[in-house]
Amino acid sequence: MASPSLQSLYRDSCKKHHVLPNAALLSWFSKADEEKTRYRKYNIAILLDQLMNGDLFPLIDVFQSIGTFEFERVDILHESSCHLNAELLLSLLRAANEKLDVVDLQDMSFGEDFFSDLSQNGISCRVLNLWSVHLQKLNMVGKFTQLHTLNLDFCASITNFHKDCFSGMPNLMRLSLCETRVSNLWAATTALSNLPSLVELRFQKCLCCWDTGPCHSLYGEKLKLLDSDDSDVKLCDQLGRMGFSRQAELEKK
Repeated sequence: MASPSLQSLYRDSCKKHHVLPNAALLSWFSKADEEKTRYRKYNIAILLDQLMNGDLFPLIDVFQSIGTFEFERVDILHESSCHLNAELLLSLLRAANEKLDVVDLQDMSFGEDFFSDLSQNGISCRVLNLWSVHLQKLNMVGKFTQLHTLNLDFCASITNFHKDCFSGMPNLMRLSLCETRVSNLWAATTALSNLPSLVELRFQKCLCCWDTGPCHSLYGEKLKLLDSDDSDVKLCDQLGRMGFSRQAELEKK
């Protein structure tokens, strides 16, 4: 017996919660159902800007009822402005669970409780964009075991890291901290040493590589540093000039 479509599950859940179906969600679910027919897996991108709080209840139900094993990838993206309830958004992230690929929360102002919960409990996405988010302190000690790219650009309130920060990110390869207030790299060494897979770290943007990926002029220098006997010392001196652009953080690995 064929499993119900996402559209039908969503419509039933809307009736249960006494809300009208969201046209954008119906469109996304329709595309996902088409992909399921061809590839036997769902791929879906949720644009938070097009949702209201009432839309989240049936959406959470859909993720919980169908099981994330049916999904190949779930992206949750914020592009302009939205005023969603922080607890509902956290519930949505938990419901999507380990099928999360890109979570983009740039410019969102949810308050300390939301980001504290996210930092302490972790999230199972692969790319996390917190660009220009106001964080009182950075203490990301939760489980981020799938995370390979973290963007904290323009989080101007960040000045340093807790020593256990990043300890739950064994697979993090890219970390961008451009336009933060982290000024002493050596003071952050303990936290950064928690990242065994880190290959790209950035503290400032180069005009030559804006939106084009890693700086090509520095790539050869990076290889030389990694091959040299005293690479650890030299690399710490150069880390702030090596990294990735804002566009690169959304690349699928």
